[in-house]
Amino acid sequence: MHYKLTYGNDGNNFGWYWGEEDGAAFTSPAHKAWLVLPTSAARSFFGLPDEATTGVASMSEVRSLKSDVWYDLLGRQLDKQPTQKGVYIIGGRKHVIK
Repeated sequence: MHYKLTYGNDGNNFGWYWGEEDGAAFTSPAHKAWLVLPTSAARSFFGLPDEATTGVASMSEVRSLKSDVWYDLLGRQLDKQPTQKGVYIIGGRKHVIK
């Protein structure tokens, strides 16, 4: 079964819907999410959780909380200031070590 991440026909419900009638294969444009599931899981819609999305509300909150902590570009907190060459984040700003 082939699904695409989109709004339903009512324009309100966001989730995984069949891209074509009966879950048939379809062509997906670039930069769009799609999902293929086994036929045993067939149904026309898989919803997303109703809970609120979590995340960072604003960068000012991040800066005020951890202004002296270093992070790599994958968001992992480092134990101390890095010494290897690379790009790091400290206080919500990029820092390059050459």
